Amino acid sequence: MLNLSYNPFTPGRIPPELGNLANLEVLWLTECNLNGEIPDSLSRLKKLTDLDLAFNNLAGSIPSSLTELTSIVQIELYNNSLTGELPRGMGKLTELRRLDASMNQLTGSIPDELCRLPLESLNLYENRFTGSLPPSIADSPNLYELRLFRNGLTGELPQNLGKNAALRWLDVSNNHFSGQIPASLCENGELEEILMIYNSFSGQIPETLSQCRSLTRVRLGYNRLSGEVPTGFWGLPHVSLFELVNNSLSGPISQTIAGAANLSMLIIDRNNFDGNLPEEIGLFG
Repeated sequence: MLNLSYNPFTPGRIPPELGNLANLEVLWLTECNLNGEIPDSLSRLKKLTDLDLAFNNLAGSIPSSLTELTSIVQIELYNNSLTGELPRGMGKLTELRRLDASMNQLTGSIPDELCRLPLESLNLYENRFTGSLPPSIADSPNLYELRLFRNGLTGELPQNLGKNAALRWLDVSNNHFSGQIPASLCENGELEEILMIYNSFSGQIPETLSQCRSLTRVRLGYNRLSGEVPTGFWGLPHVSLFELVNNSLSGPISQTIAGAANLSMLIIDRNNFDGNLPEEIGLFG
């Protein structure tokens, strides 16, 4: 293991000689004032399982040579200035479980071959990705975290997302997604956060989400949702933030809101709700 993280070294490049450490399994260079490109020589680290280059000033594209790291389990590249597309050949990284390349300037589409890996966590937020999310991402049996917010992604979410894995954190906010919210998101009963603001989701809120008692944060605002909110959805016991602002939702606010014992923020303006305000709305907080 080589851990040099959180040291204010003189700005410089990643030494290509690190590729000579043939037996190295863990390389952590987080926040080390590094710049320049990621050297191809790192591909010679055939035993590497964990690569962390986050919080630096690295530029250029992610080298395709990194797809030769066939033992890699975790890659952390977030908060750099990386550009270009994710490299082809990522399907060869069959041991990869966690990828975080968020907060860069990456472009292109999210590769299907990446989404076919048995990923646990995929963080690609705050980039410039476009195109649709490959349906294969929903087939991963281990996926618990998917954060893709602030990109330019389009199309629909896979309708079986959450069916095959215990999804906990989903954030696809600030994209151009459309279609219905998948009814299977909380099928495994562990979903804690569903953040989908600033998209074009339409249709009704799935009745199945009203049974998702593990939820702590719900943000579905600034979409095109319509119809009545499922009765049980108002009374989720652990939700602290419940946001439905700027949709076309209708019907009454259910008295079941009395069950939302942890609710501290209720934001439902700019909809078509009607009926009487239930007295139970004064019980939370």
